[in-house]
Amino acid sequence: MARKPRYGRKGLAPFLGKRGEFLATVARFGTKTGWKGGVIKTVLLTNVMLDGKQVADHVWFACGKRLSGLKEGDVVKFQARVQEYVKGYRGWKEDIIIDNPPSVDLKLSFPTKVEVVNNLA
Repeated sequence: MARKPRYGRKGLAPFLGKRGEFLATVARFGTKTGWKGGVIKTVLLTNVMLDGKQVADHVWFACGKRLSGLKEGDVVKFQARVQEYVKGYRGWKEDIIIDNPPSVDLKLSFPTKVEVVNNLA
């Protein structure tokens, strides 16, 4: 019998595989290293709401064209799909994998129709 995954973002679980219209606040910007090197700009969205309920405390997105014009403090409305992803270390170094084993969690992907609803700053 297969085990049911235990998600960190439990509020997103009922919407797995579905698109929804979310509301969130831009908290800050950051960077990450790309798969082939280089630096990718990222944005942290906090207090992620769907239908008036908080479904996640935060999500990270890469800043593509749709998210490039945002500023810290902006409240944004966007559509996205809820999907599973594997987080944690998936390499071959045993000492690292013990401290950070892979696990399945939920994410928002393919953000579209992004618009600033209210600027709190």
